Amino acid sequence: MKDVFAEDKEGAEVKVLDAKACKWCARGVILKATREHHTLIKDKDDLIRVVGRICDEVNPNLLLFNDEPQRTHNEVIAAFDDAIDRNRQLLSGRA
Repeated sequence: MKDVFAEDKEGAEVKVLDAKACKWCARGVILKATREHHTLIKDKDDLIRVVGRICDEVNPNLLLFNDEPQRTHNEVIAAFDDAIDRNRQLLSGRA
């Protein structure tokens, strides 16, 4: 997926919250989560920055990190899990 936030099962670009969406880029999934769960994630820009800091170890750009051909789904999920944990720490004042 390049240059689109979400795709349907045929690979056509759709809106992030479209019911047909079944595949999202890293930023698209953050936008989807913040719109669907706005009470859980209040500031998508902060979360994007936290994910970006984690990705900096491998690649300074979240979108490039996600789109690298050798990047596995598990590595992306692990980066998000780490970002969520770090974001919780930041929000609670422990980081």
